[in-house]
Amino acid sequence: MITAIGMIKNAADIIETFIRCNSMVCDNFVLLDNMSDDNTPVILQKLIEEGFRIEVIPDKESAYKQQEKMMMLLDYVMEHYESDFIIPLDDDEIITSDTDMDVKEYIESLDRDKLHFYLWRNYVPTEEDDPSEICVPKRLNFCYGSKMKTFPKVILSRRVVEKDHPILQMGNHNVDGTDAEKVILYNLHLAHYPCRSEAQIASKALVGWTNLLALPNRRECDGFHWRKAYDIVKNNGKIDIDLQWEICGMYMLSLDNLELEYRPLLLPDKCFELKYTGPNEIDPMRNYMNNVESLAQKYADLSGGDRPV
Repeated sequence: MITAIGMIKNAADIIETFIRCNSMVCDNFVLLDNMSDDNTPVILQKLIEEGFRIEVIPDKESAYKQQEKMMMLLDYVMEHYESDFIIPLDDDEIITSDTDMDVKEYIESLDRDKLHFYLWRNYVPTEEDDPSEICVPKRLNFCYGSKMKTFPKVILSRRVVEKDHPILQMGNHNVDGTDAEKVILYNLHLAHYPCRSEAQIASKALVGWTNLLALPNRRECDGFHWRKAYDIVKNNGKIDIDLQWEICGMYMLSLDNLELEYRPLLLPDKCFELKYTGPNEIDPMRNYMNNVESLAQKYADLSGGDRPV
């Protein structure tokens, strides 16, 4: 059994595609929903009713404690599921290959005493995109070139987790606490869609930067790209395609040899047939205001005193 774990929040524009595409590889999903204010919970419930094996765990902690929360999910899956492999995924990532091999079968055949990694393939918006196409991987077909350096993401086997109890690093790019041999799977990729529309970037920046500010131990460098987008929205600016490219570039190790490649996902058409996702799923101001209300309530609770009836 292959189980995907991940944190989700306000991903109504891509969550259905995330489930349909990754279900080609993953048998089930265990997702921590950080108080999504859009249609993400509704879409997930409809997918559950359709037959997809999805467990959604509510997360009432606004602060972006990714490492702590992902470790909680990893421990939960180890206790409650008989998963042979556990794959940490963000809600904007899709497992893919450039070949016609059976990716699920391939992962299940991996050496379970080793740590396996595959590389991000970062997709970017272009002027050629069809804005009327609501399925993100069908709309965004260009990615940064294969010669450019990008981050790896980890695939964990139950055997390594049981033996060494490794600690996931921030972003799930590596683990600490194990001397298991590391192997990079160059015939697999993780299609990554961090910038999908101006509305999505605005929502991510407004909510993400505000929640980062709530972290008492936040480092100065954390979320600097979201702060830039946040300031643009705050000053009534436009998150144009150049800024979206810049944000996408921040997910690369290097921007040397900058080039784009046309690489549509090689997945069955059924992965892209959306039943529950509508146009304009992302409402940045609504998401932001709901998030601020939540933070304000937490501040009031910490401050003490009587609450109005």
